[in-house]
Amino acid sequence: MGESILNALMHLFAIVAMVNRKGVSQKGKTIVKVFLNRYLNEQLTIEYLKLFDNYQDFYKREGTQENQEDQQNNQSLISFQTTNVCRQISIELRRNERIIVLLQLMEFVNEDEIITQQEKDFINTVARTFNISSLEFTDIQAFILGEGIEKINRENLLTIDNRITEWSDNIAWFMTKTKQSHQKEKHLFRENLYGKIEVLFIRSINSYVYKYYGG
Repeated sequence: MGESILNALMHLFAIVAMVNRKGVSQKGKTIVKVFLNRYLNEQLTIEYLKLFDNYQDFYKREGTQENQEDQQNNQSLISFQTTNVCRQISIELRRNERIIVLLQLMEFVNEDEIITQQEKDFINTVARTFNISSLEFTDIQAFILGEGIEKINRENLLTIDNRITEWSDNIAWFMTKTKQSHQKEKHLFRENLYGKIEVLFIRSINSYVYKYYGG
C-alpha cells in the first residue's frame, strides 16, 4: 500500500476521531496500529502513528465550534472531507482493501461501544464512496457494530458453539433435525468450545471475518 494511500487513510482515522468528542482511547490507537502493522514495519508504523496524531490535532482545532450554525457547517465539512479522501483512495485500492479499510474504520468507531448519529453518517459516507452494496454494507455493519444478527442475511452467517450439549439426547436430536430443515441458518456444533464464534461471509471478496465471544 503506497505512501499517498496510507497518508489519506490517516486522514480518515483522524476525521472519525474528531467526530468522537471524547477523543481517541488507547484501544482506538491500538486499532490504528494493528491496521498499519498489516503493511509496514515497526519503524514506519511509529512514523504513521505520529502523522495520525498530527492530523488528529489539526482536525480537533478545526472542529472546535462555538455555536450551532458553526457546528452544522463543521458537519458538512466532515462529510465533504470524508468523500474527497475516499474518492482519492478508492481509485487505487482493490475491492478487498476497501472493505478492510471499512472494517477497520467501523471497529475504530465502535471502540467505546457507543455509536453516535454523526459516526453513523461518517461510516455511511465511506461505504457509499467505496461503492459497497447496500446489502453487503448492512451485513458488515450489523456484524461489526453488534446491531443484531437478525439484520444479517443468514446465508452469510455461521454460528459455532456448544449449544447442543445444553439439551438431553432426545431434545438435541430433535433440535438438530429442526435446524437442518431451516436452510438459511448455519450452525456448527463444537462440544469443547467455550463461548461462541460468529463468522460472516463477505461474498464480493470471497472472504470471512469472525468474532469470538468468550465463555
